[in-house]
Amino acid sequence: MTRKEDWLPIFRSSNRVELLAVQNMLEEAGIEVSLLEQQDRMYPMIGDNVLLVPQKYEVQARELVIKFGENEQLDETNA
Repeated sequence: MTRKEDWLPIFRSSNRVELLAVQNMLEEAGIEVSLLEQQDRMYPMIGDNVLLVPQKYEVQARELVIKFGENEQLDETNA
């Protein structure tokens, strides 16, 4: 198991569906992912959730997140 200090934030979103899509994509690529929930339970529109990955996967995870963002933009322009 990776030490807590070795985990880095890789993606932040208040949109739970988007967050879970990115988490799933990273896990399918073989990257460990930890979800840090920072949304207020009484007011879920306040705060973000954060995906953390081990430091050794930072570059690979960032590249995948960028590709995810590019695919999201393509989907929006084709709608």
